[in-house]
Amino acid sequence: MMDLVQNIAVRQNCKVTAMPEAPKEPTLRGLYILLQAADGRLTVIENDLNQRFVAVESSFEFACAKISSMEAEVSDLKKQLSESHRQVEKYRIQDEVRSKEYNSLLRGIEMTKMPETQDLSDQLVRSFMTEKLQFSPSLVSNMKFANVHWLPRRTDASKISNPQAKDRLR
Repeated sequence: MMDLVQNIAVRQNCKVTAMPEAPKEPTLRGLYILLQAADGRLTVIENDLNQRFVAVESSFEFACAKISSMEAEVSDLKKQLSESHRQVEKYRIQDEVRSKEYNSLLRGIEMTKMPETQDLSDQLVRSFMTEKLQFSPSLVSNMKFANVHWLPRRTDASKISNPQAKDRLR
């Protein structure tokens, strides 16, 4: 028992006095001396445990405060991410609307037997606009087309294999 107490005391830099020798026959005075020595050692252990408890409690409070701080930071970041996502979605929708804003669908232009090229498509649309829609030639010649595409007639939709293109014809 004395070795255990001394080991604890050495680890804690405490001075432990040797336990007095117990008298051959236990007397009240001898028991009192032994109890005083045990009480001293228990006081050292109690003080050590109190110090450790205070240190653990302090560490726990620091960890709780850090966790609360991190939770608040995560909450703020979630709000910022949500707002950013909302803004991106808003701009995406605006861009999609803008990209379709200047599109025109012209029906009734006869397709030629020649393979479609950008120049041929452009010429056919311009001639259709001046001849059939009766736009002034100077106005049509100044129009700028980014892309001109042929869409098959509605009756030709059954021949289209792309379902998205079919939906656009309906």
